[in-house]
Amino acid sequence: MTRLFKRTALSGARRTVSLQPFTTTSPWNKPIGSGATFQASTDPATADLLDTAYDRDIASWQWSHPIYWAIASDPLVTVTEDGGRVVQYRIPASATPALPDITVTASDSHMHVVQPDRRTLFEAWLFERTGPTTATAGYIVETDLLSNGLLLGVRGYGGSAIGGLMRKHEIANRYIPHPIAMAPPSEYMLSGWVWPATREDASGPTLYQGNIPMGTFAAIPPGVNIGALGLNADGLALATALQDYGLYVVDSSDAWAIYAEPGSDEPRLDAMWANMPTIRAQMRVVTNNTSANNGTPGTPRRPLAARPILN
Repeated sequence: MTRLFKRTALSGARRTVSLQPFTTTSPWNKPIGSGATFQASTDPATADLLDTAYDRDIASWQWSHPIYWAIASDPLVTVTEDGGRVVQYRIPASATPALPDITVTASDSHMHVVQPDRRTLFEAWLFERTGPTTATAGYIVETDLLSNGLLLGVRGYGGSAIGGLMRKHEIANRYIPHPIAMAPPSEYMLSGWVWPATREDASGPTLYQGNIPMGTFAAIPPGVNIGALGLNADGLALATALQDYGLYVVDSSDAWAIYAEPGSDEPRLDAMWANMPTIRAQMRVVTNNTSANNGTPGTPRRPLAARPILN
Protein backbone atom coordinates (compact mmCIF):
# COMPACT_ATOMS: atom_id res chain seq x y z
CA MET A 1 0.00 0.00 0.00
CA THR A 2 2.77 2.44 0.87
CA ARG A 3 4.62 1.58 -2.34
CA LEU A 4 1.51 2.23 -4.43
CA PHE A 5 1.01 5.59 -2.73
CA LYS A 6 4.57 6.59 -3.60
CA ARG A 7 4.22 5.70 -7.26
CA THR A 8 0.97 7.64 -7.53
CA ALA A 9 2.36 10.72 -5.78
CA LEU A 10 5.37 10.87 -8.07
CA SER A 11 3.63 10.07 -11.36
CA GLY A 12 2.14 13.51 -12.10
CA ALA A 13 -1.25 12.74 -10.54
CA ARG A 14 -3.24 15.69 -9.26
CA ARG A 15 -2.36 17.08 -5.83
CA THR A 16 -5.01 18.32 -3.41
CA VAL A 17 -3.69 21.72 -2.44
CA SER A 18 -5.14 21.74 1.09
CA LEU A 19 -3.19 18.52 1.80
CA GLN A 20 0.03 19.53 0.03
CA PRO A 21 -0.13 23.29 -0.52
CA PHE A 22 1.62 25.83 -2.74
CA THR A 23 2.92 25.96 -6.26
CA THR A 24 5.01 23.24 -7.81
CA THR A 25 8.00 25.60 -7.84
CA SER A 26 7.54 26.78 -4.25
CA PRO A 27 10.55 26.03 -2.04
CA TRP A 28 8.05 24.10 0.08
CA ASN A 29 7.70 21.59 -2.76
CA LYS A 30 11.04 21.62 -4.60
CA PRO A 31 13.37 18.60 -4.37
CA ILE A 32 17.10 19.14 -3.97
CA GLY A 33 19.07 19.45 -7.19
CA SER A 34 22.14 17.46 -8.17
CA GLY A 35 24.23 20.64 -8.03
CA ALA A 36 23.75 21.21 -4.30
CA THR A 37 26.94 21.99 -2.36
CA PHE A 38 27.32 21.33 1.34
CA GLN A 39 29.30 22.71 4.26
CA ALA A 40 31.75 20.55 6.14
CA SER A 41 30.59 19.31 9.51
CA THR A 42 33.02 21.72 11.18
CA ASP A 43 31.73 24.86 9.46
CA PRO A 44 30.02 27.14 12.00
CA ALA A 45 26.39 26.86 10.88
CA THR A 46 26.53 23.09 10.41
CA ALA A 47 28.43 22.63 13.67
CA ASP A 48 25.66 24.49 15.48
CA LEU A 49 23.04 22.41 13.68
CA LEU A 50 24.79 19.22 14.85
CA ASP A 51 25.47 20.31 18.43
CA THR A 52 23.97 17.65 20.69
CA ALA A 53 23.97 19.98 23.70
CA TYR A 54 20.32 20.57 22.81
CA ASP A 55 17.87 17.70 22.40
CA ARG A 56 15.49 16.91 19.54
CA ASP A 57 11.72 17.25 19.41
CA ILE A 58 8.82 16.49 17.11
CA ALA A 59 6.26 19.15 18.03
CA SER A 60 2.84 17.64 17.51
CA TRP A 61 0.81 19.27 20.24
CA GLN A 62 1.08 22.66 21.97
CA TRP A 63 3.73 24.04 19.60
CA SER A 64 2.26 22.57 16.43
CA HIS A 65 -0.15 23.77 13.76
CA PRO A 66 -3.67 22.31 13.67
CA ILE A 67 -5.47 22.68 10.35
CA TYR A 68 -9.25 22.65 9.97
CA TRP A 69 -11.53 22.69 6.92
CA ALA A 70 -14.55 25.00 7.10
CA ILE A 71 -17.75 24.55 5.12
CA ALA A 72 -20.24 27.21 4.06
CA SER A 73 -22.58 26.52 6.98
CA ASP A 74 -19.89 26.95 9.66
CA PRO A 75 -20.11 30.08 11.84
CA LEU A 76 -18.70 33.31 10.47
CA VAL A 77 -16.40 34.30 13.31
CA THR A 78 -15.22 37.85 14.02
CA VAL A 79 -11.59 37.68 15.11
CA THR A 80 -10.01 40.77 16.65
CA GLU A 81 -6.26 40.92 16.26
CA ASP A 82 -3.89 42.61 18.70
CA GLY A 83 -3.87 46.23 17.61
CA GLY A 84 -7.57 46.24 16.75
CA ARG A 85 -7.71 44.85 13.20
CA VAL A 86 -10.87 42.78 12.67
CA VAL A 87 -11.02 39.75 10.37
CA GLN A 88 -14.06 37.57 9.63
CA TYR A 89 -13.84 34.02 8.37
CA ARG A 90 -15.62 30.70 8.79
CA ILE A 91 -14.43 28.44 11.59
CA PRO A 92 -15.93 25.05 12.55
CA ALA A 93 -17.48 25.17 16.01
CA SER A 94 -15.29 22.23 17.09
CA ALA A 95 -12.00 23.82 15.97
CA THR A 96 -9.50 24.45 18.76
CA PRO A 97 -6.02 25.99 18.70
CA ALA A 98 -2.88 24.13 19.68
CA LEU A 99 -3.37 23.95 23.41
CA PRO A 100 -0.84 23.26 26.18
CA ASP A 101 -0.67 19.84 27.73
CA ILE A 102 -1.19 19.06 31.42
CA THR A 103 2.43 19.68 32.43
CA VAL A 104 3.40 22.52 30.07
CA THR A 105 1.30 25.67 30.25
CA ALA A 106 2.93 27.54 27.37
CA SER A 107 1.67 27.41 23.79
CA ASP A 108 1.68 29.48 20.62
CA SER A 109 -2.02 28.60 20.23
CA HIS A 110 -1.77 28.38 16.46
CA MET A 111 -4.92 27.54 14.54
CA HIS A 112 -5.28 27.51 10.76
CA VAL A 113 -8.56 27.18 8.88
CA VAL A 114 -9.04 26.36 5.20
CA GLN A 115 -12.08 28.21 3.91
CA PRO A 116 -14.94 26.65 1.90
CA ASP A 117 -13.28 27.71 -1.37
CA ARG A 118 -10.45 25.28 -0.42
CA ARG A 119 -7.92 27.87 -1.60
CA THR A 120 -7.92 30.42 1.20
CA LEU A 121 -6.24 29.65 4.52
CA PHE A 122 -6.50 31.91 7.56
CA GLU A 123 -3.46 31.42 9.79
CA ALA A 124 -3.69 32.59 13.40
CA TRP A 125 -1.20 32.87 16.24
CA LEU A 126 -2.34 33.13 19.87
CA PHE A 127 -5.91 32.32 18.85
CA GLU A 128 -8.54 32.32 21.62
CA ARG A 129 -12.29 31.97 21.38
CA THR A 130 -14.32 34.52 23.33
CA GLY A 131 -17.76 33.36 22.18
CA PRO A 132 -19.55 31.23 19.56
CA THR A 133 -18.84 33.82 16.85
CA THR A 134 -16.04 35.91 18.36
CA ALA A 135 -12.35 35.36 19.03
CA THR A 136 -9.04 37.14 19.49
CA ALA A 137 -5.59 36.48 18.03
CA GLY A 138 -2.12 37.93 18.27
CA TYR A 139 -1.64 37.84 14.51
CA ILE A 140 -3.73 36.70 11.53
CA VAL A 141 -2.62 36.16 7.94
CA GLU A 142 -4.70 35.23 4.89
CA THR A 143 -2.72 32.75 2.77
CA ASP A 144 -3.40 31.70 -0.81
CA LEU A 145 -2.73 27.95 -0.97
CA LEU A 146 -1.97 28.34 -4.68
CA SER A 147 0.81 30.86 -3.96
CA ASN A 148 4.43 30.01 -3.18
CA GLY A 149 3.74 30.23 0.57
CA LEU A 150 6.35 32.93 1.16
CA LEU A 151 4.38 36.16 0.90
CA LEU A 152 3.09 36.34 4.48
CA GLY A 153 2.68 34.03 7.44
CA VAL A 154 2.62 33.83 11.20
CA ARG A 155 5.94 31.97 11.64
CA GLY A 156 9.21 33.65 12.50
CA TYR A 157 10.67 33.39 8.98
CA GLY A 158 7.86 35.45 7.45
CA GLY A 159 6.12 32.77 5.35
CA SER A 160 3.23 30.40 5.80
CA ALA A 161 3.00 28.50 9.07
CA ILE A 162 2.02 25.27 7.34
CA GLY A 163 5.00 25.19 4.99
CA GLY A 164 7.12 22.17 5.93
CA LEU A 165 4.56 20.74 8.35
CA MET A 166 4.52 16.92 8.31
CA ARG A 167 0.88 16.01 7.75
CA LYS A 168 -1.12 13.15 9.25
CA HIS A 169 -1.42 11.27 5.95
CA GLU A 170 2.32 11.62 5.36
CA ILE A 171 3.14 10.07 8.73
CA ALA A 172 0.60 7.30 8.06
CA ASN A 173 2.11 6.53 4.65
CA ARG A 174 5.73 7.01 5.77
CA TYR A 175 6.16 9.34 2.82
CA ILE A 176 6.97 13.07 3.15
CA PRO A 177 7.22 14.62 -0.34
CA HIS A 178 8.45 18.11 0.60
CA PRO A 179 11.02 19.99 2.70
CA ILE A 180 10.53 19.97 6.46
CA ALA A 181 10.21 22.98 8.77
CA MET A 182 12.78 23.10 11.58
CA ALA A 183 13.48 25.39 14.52
CA PRO A 184 16.71 25.38 16.59
CA PRO A 185 17.15 27.13 19.95
CA SER A 186 17.52 30.88 19.60
CA GLU A 187 21.04 30.84 21.09
CA TYR A 188 22.21 28.86 18.03
CA MET A 189 20.72 31.32 15.53
CA LEU A 190 22.43 34.23 13.80
CA SER A 191 20.73 37.60 13.48
CA GLY A 192 19.82 38.31 9.87
CA TRP A 193 18.18 35.98 7.39
CA VAL A 194 18.68 34.22 4.08
CA TRP A 195 16.21 33.30 1.35
CA PRO A 196 13.44 32.16 1.57
CA ALA A 197 13.08 33.92 4.94
CA THR A 198 12.09 37.58 4.91
CA ARG A 199 12.42 38.33 8.62
CA GLU A 200 13.44 36.88 11.99
CA ASP A 201 12.03 36.85 15.51
CA ALA A 202 11.57 40.37 16.87
CA SER A 203 13.91 39.40 19.70
CA GLY A 204 16.52 38.01 17.30
CA PRO A 205 19.07 40.84 17.50
CA THR A 206 19.13 40.42 21.28
CA LEU A 207 18.74 36.66 21.73
CA TYR A 208 20.49 35.14 18.73
CA GLN A 209 24.06 34.18 19.59
CA GLY A 210 24.96 31.44 17.10
CA ASN A 211 25.62 30.82 13.42
CA ILE A 212 22.31 29.63 11.89
CA PRO A 213 20.40 32.44 10.13
CA MET A 214 16.65 32.23 9.64
CA GLY A 215 15.91 30.57 6.30
CA THR A 216 18.93 28.23 6.43
CA PHE A 217 18.56 25.23 4.14
CA ALA A 218 20.14 21.92 5.18
CA ALA A 219 19.95 18.33 3.99
CA ILE A 220 21.57 14.92 4.09
CA PRO A 221 24.19 14.86 1.29
CA PRO A 222 23.54 12.40 -1.56
CA GLY A 223 26.66 10.38 -0.76
CA VAL A 224 25.20 9.19 2.54
CA ASN A 225 23.70 5.70 2.33
CA ILE A 226 20.69 6.24 4.58
CA GLY A 227 19.69 2.60 4.14
CA ALA A 228 22.82 1.58 6.04
CA LEU A 229 22.15 3.74 9.11
CA GLY A 230 20.08 1.11 10.92
CA LEU A 231 16.93 3.23 10.94
CA ASN A 232 13.44 1.97 11.65
CA ALA A 233 10.76 2.46 8.97
CA ASP A 234 9.60 5.81 10.35
CA GLY A 235 13.12 7.11 10.80
CA LEU A 236 13.90 6.06 7.23
CA ALA A 237 10.89 8.06 5.98
CA LEU A 238 12.25 11.16 7.73
CA ALA A 239 15.79 10.58 6.48
CA THR A 240 14.51 10.08 2.93
CA ALA A 241 12.68 13.41 3.03
CA LEU A 242 15.75 15.15 4.43
CA GLN A 243 17.95 13.74 1.68
CA ASP A 244 15.50 14.35 -1.18
CA TYR A 245 14.00 17.66 -0.01
CA GLY A 246 15.94 18.95 3.01
CA LEU A 247 14.75 21.29 5.75
CA TYR A 248 14.35 25.03 6.24
CA VAL A 249 14.91 26.91 9.49
CA VAL A 250 11.65 28.80 10.00
CA ASP A 251 11.53 29.65 13.70
CA SER A 252 13.30 29.34 17.03
CA SER A 253 12.56 26.72 19.67
CA ASP A 254 13.98 25.07 22.77
CA ALA A 255 15.18 22.00 20.86
CA TRP A 256 16.14 20.63 17.43
CA ALA A 257 12.46 20.78 16.56
CA ILE A 258 10.49 19.62 13.55
CA TYR A 259 6.70 19.76 13.32
CA ALA A 260 3.93 17.22 12.78
CA GLU A 261 0.23 17.94 12.38
CA PRO A 262 -1.74 17.30 15.57
CA GLY A 263 -3.50 13.95 15.38
CA SER A 264 -0.57 12.24 13.64
CA ASP A 265 0.14 8.65 14.64
CA GLU A 266 2.04 9.09 17.92
CA PRO A 267 3.77 5.65 17.96
CA ARG A 268 5.18 6.42 14.52
CA LEU A 269 6.33 9.84 15.67
CA ASP A 270 7.95 8.18 18.70
CA ALA A 271 9.79 5.78 16.39
CA MET A 272 10.93 8.68 14.23
CA TRP A 273 12.05 10.63 17.31
CA ALA A 274 14.15 7.66 18.46
CA ASN A 275 16.13 7.79 15.19
CA MET A 276 16.59 11.55 15.10
CA PRO A 277 20.10 11.61 16.68
CA THR A 278 21.40 9.29 13.94
CA ILE A 279 19.65 11.29 11.23
CA ARG A 280 20.69 14.65 12.62
CA ALA A 281 24.36 13.65 12.61
CA GLN A 282 24.20 13.37 8.80
CA MET A 283 22.79 16.85 8.17
CA ARG A 284 24.83 19.56 6.46
CA VAL A 285 23.97 23.16 5.59
CA VAL A 286 23.52 23.72 1.85
CA THR A 287 25.62 26.62 0.56
CA ASN A 288 24.04 27.43 -2.82
CA ASN A 289 20.29 27.60 -2.26
CA THR A 290 19.01 30.97 -3.50
CA SER A 291 15.87 32.40 -5.08
CA ALA A 292 17.55 31.91 -8.45
CA ASN A 293 18.55 28.31 -7.61
CA ASN A 294 15.38 27.34 -5.78
CA GLY A 295 16.11 23.91 -4.31
CA THR A 296 19.68 24.26 -5.63
CA PRO A 297 20.76 23.83 -9.27
CA GLY A 298 20.92 20.66 -11.29
CA THR A 299 18.61 17.70 -11.80
CA PRO A 300 16.02 17.34 -9.01
CA ARG A 301 16.35 14.17 -6.93
CA ARG A 302 12.61 13.55 -7.30
CA PRO A 303 9.97 14.56 -9.86
CA LEU A 304 8.33 17.90 -9.25
CA ALA A 305 5.09 17.98 -7.29
CA ALA A 306 1.94 17.21 -9.23
CA ARG A 307 -0.45 19.86 -10.54
CA PRO A 308 -2.43 21.34 -7.62
CA ILE A 309 -6.22 21.16 -7.53
CA LEU A 310 -8.85 22.51 -5.15
CA ASN A 311 -10.87 19.86 -3.35
